[in-house]
Parts: sequence; structure tokens; C-alpha cells
Amino acid sequence: MPFYPTLPVNGTVIFAAELRGQFNALNDLIAAQAVTIAAQAAQITALWTALGNTAQNPNLSPMSLGLSDPPSQVQLQAIYDQLNTLLNQITRV
Repeated sequence: MPFYPTLPVNGTVIFAAELRGQFNALNDLIAAQAVTIAAQAAQITALWTALGNTAQNPNLSPMSLGLSDPPSQVQLQAIYDQLNTLLNQITRV
């Protein structure tokens, strides 16, 4: 029986079967809502787990490197190393 918010009508005799049907319909609505809430909670948990596997605030210091023209092999290696450090920190697997 679906829930009818207009039952029982004011001024009518109350019948147990009618009230029982209303309460059962409300109980069914609450149970269905609980299932929906549980499914949404599972989705939120999965999202937090996925976010936990992503990089959080990479710990990098600014490069204080003066470049010559053309840059030397040592300077290019320093840039390469810093870039690899950044990539390793933001692509945590």
C-alpha cells in the first residue's frame, strides 16, 4: 500500500487496518531511503579511498639555479632531476 498523507481524514473513525497500512508504507519509504543512503556512503568511501591514492602537497624546494647561455650539462641534469622528483611525487601509484 502506498503512503497517503491525507489519511486518516479529519473527523472520521480510525480503522486499525488503514493506520497499519500507513505505518507500513512509511516504514517501506524509510527502508528504501536507508538503502539509498548506504549506497551513497559506499560511493563516498570509494571516493575518499581514490583521493587517498593521489599526491598530497609535493615536498619540493624551489630551484636556485642560474643558467648560462647555452646551459651546461650539469645545469640541464639538475633541471631533469628536479622534474623527475616532481613527477614521482605527483604520480603516486
